[in-house]
Amino acid sequence: MKRTRVYIATTEGPAEVQRITAEDPGVHSVVCLDGKAMAMPISAAYNDFVRQPTGVIEAAWGHGAFRMDLSREIAGGLSWQLGAFAAHALLAADRLAGREEASAQAVWITGEVDRDLRVGRVEGLQDKLRQSGRLFTELEAAGIPLTILMPRANHAELDAEWLAEESLGGEGRRILGVDTASDVLAVLRLPRPALAQSGRSVALPPPPRWKRLATSGVAAGLALAVGAGAAWTHLNRDMPAIPPAIAEAAPAITLTAIETRSPAGQSCAAVHFKGAAAQVSESALAGGRWEPSRAEGLCDLRYRIVNTGDRNLSVWAFAARRDGDAATVRTRAFAKERRLSPGGRLEIDGRPPRGLAGPLGQGLVIAAVAEPAEALRRDLNDHADGFGQPISPRAWDTFRKSISQRDGLSVVAAEHEIRP
Repeated sequence: MKRTRVYIATTEGPAEVQRITAEDPGVHSVVCLDGKAMAMPISAAYNDFVRQPTGVIEAAWGHGAFRMDLSREIAGGLSWQLGAFAAHALLAADRLAGREEASAQAVWITGEVDRDLRVGRVEGLQDKLRQSGRLFTELEAAGIPLTILMPRANHAELDAEWLAEESLGGEGRRILGVDTASDVLAVLRLPRPALAQSGRSVALPPPPRWKRLATSGVAAGLALAVGAGAAWTHLNRDMPAIPPAIAEAAPAITLTAIETRSPAGQSCAAVHFKGAAAQVSESALAGGRWEPSRAEGLCDLRYRIVNTGDRNLSVWAFAARRDGDAATVRTRAFAKERRLSPGGRLEIDGRPPRGLAGPLGQGLVIAAVAEPAEALRRDLNDHADGFGQPISPRAWDTFRKSISQRDGLSVVAAEHEIRP
């Protein structure tokens, strides 16, 4: 099990979360220093953060009392809340690195969290970063990837020159801005908790299996046309989904399906030759998929991607298609390092073949990054060059999982079923 170490940012230096233990529900939650019998000043606020009706931890994971041990004292404020939330989420998934345990990655985190899981702006962000310089150097020397998480509202405060000097923000040391605590779950690839019943105290439940295909990593574009006769894939609905997009450092993209249909009693030919008014409907991607569409009366189907951010993007778009019980899927790369300017858009022609006999699954994986590192660019271009050959459904799912784990890369995975 790959574990993650959590560092809560303070203006005095990073406080490592050494351990969280569930306590008897009848006692108050407490924050202690370094395993000692020494309660920190924030203990009362931590208890309120944990316990219902004020808190979010019991509401999310069903237990109302904990002891959290930190390596450094935190005297006050609320910016520790987002780090505490992340640590509890990792604990529930059995992925929180303890004091003496090895860790595969580290997260440095700051932010306030309200009852609706929205992340609020914090003070002293740059001071917190500067006080953590030694930690960042030690993690880099140990080869441990670092993710810096902060409120999106604070992102504009970053000292770009200092970040460049410290080599922060690149591959392996990424900086992400988040809007909600749920975004943190996505970044860390953690399951969403099944909310406990109000007022109920129960043992910590095992983490639910997170089944979904989602817009991951903030971004990306699809491109070019899918030939009407091409053959694509049903994505395996039991595969863990690529998590939704969050990062401020990653691009912001919207993805919309556009259906054009003929009016009742009219044909698509009448629509195409302007003899009948087309009925056009648009639907945004939700949970990594669109509602199934019917091929009957479907004159045109396109997927539109719009760059809503303020930076140019390098975009790669991959697709697979399968109908019926076919043992293989056809793959295709529709975009190979395409540039998408701010406000720019791309459209994919996703029309199914004529005479569809059974359900057709269309799967998309799109990757985007503002400034790709050379190694990342080379790998993605190699993937694009290798697409176009039939592969097994398992190979397609393996590709989806592996590309979603690349540092510095934003990924969107989507699926759409077309029925006769």
